[in-house]
Amino acid sequence: MKNKNYNIFLFLSTISRNLMEVLNIALLYKLNYSLKQIILFYIIFYFTGIIVNLLVVYLSNYLKIKYILIISSILLCLSYYYLNIMNNNLKSLIIFSILSAFSSFSYHIIRHFYALNCKSNKDKEIGNYLIFTVLGVSLATYINTYILECYSMLINIIIVLILGILSIIPLSKISITNEKEKLTNVKLNIRQKLFFYLEQSKVLFLLFEPLYLIIHIKDKLTYIGLFNAVLSMSSIISIYLVVRKINNYKYFKYINIIFVLILITKLNITNSNILLLIAFMEGILTKLYEIVSTKNLYQINYLTNIKSYLLKVEIIFLSSRVILLLIFYLTNINIKTLLYILLPIILLSGFILKQEEKDN
Repeated sequence: MKNKNYNIFLFLSTISRNLMEVLNIALLYKLNYSLKQIILFYIIFYFTGIIVNLLVVYLSNYLKIKYILIISSILLCLSYYYLNIMNNNLKSLIIFSILSAFSSFSYHIIRHFYALNCKSNKDKEIGNYLIFTVLGVSLATYINTYILECYSMLINIIIVLILGILSIIPLSKISITNEKEKLTNVKLNIRQKLFFYLEQSKVLFLLFEPLYLIIHIKDKLTYIGLFNAVLSMSSIISIYLVVRKINNYKYFKYINIIFVLILITKLNITNSNILLLIAFMEGILTKLYEIVSTKNLYQINYLTNIKSYLLKVEIIFLSSRVILLLIFYLTNINIKTLLYILLPIILLSGFILKQEEKDN
């Protein structure tokens, strides 16, 4: 029952979050911000995220987590209302970045906290988590692009608030006993930690992918929505068919090599229809990668202090993204070069984890 309630929360909250977040980068570009300014936006966004994670963990000792999620949903609406009225200047960009960081990272660490408290059968539940996430992202992208093309952002903001609050209801049926646990020093396996750092190259590649498509392939939000829909469809197929039948760790380095080759192919094709076929393959391989990365994230024993573990991991995630983005910001590169630089790091991440360490 825990997992069913968590999956409902995950599905509804993913729709709510991704109604706007999935196209953040494209919307900023549509507001005539340059690539360098967009990179600056994400540097501030992720750096502020570190502070927000620390704040959420501190507040969770005094407030129920569901109340933090309600505040997070309200902040999400405020950030996108601000996006709807903001001017194209540096001050507006910084304000939107900070607002977005508070709304986003007050959610993610709590989502992982509930996931770790709910999981029982590791492979099956991780597969279910990814399926509900993909379904939510796919539906959110379709709704978002349709509303933005035909109506206004205000409609999206109203839907975001309603779904955000509704998603919290299933959490009230999940009993959590470690909500106010005190922080302790949690040690991470060196390979696990290194993988966490390198994995962020994949996160950044997928983050900047919509911007690449708009600049080099087709300058339409509806095409981004279609591209993401194809990605999502193939992702669900790969999770459903593969997660219970293939030892992903055993073949991870080979899967990752093919994944990188598909990404290279995508960067050298300009035909929008052919790219949709590439998107189908990319979706399969992206989720095969994420099955392993999610297992790696959720691979802890029952004695682990969950809040301390997640806080440490989130800081690793965000600090590594800030470092990479700072390099890109200072070198003033174009979007295609940025994506190419990330590819070797993605490739290297496939050779870090070892079989005996994954199956603990």
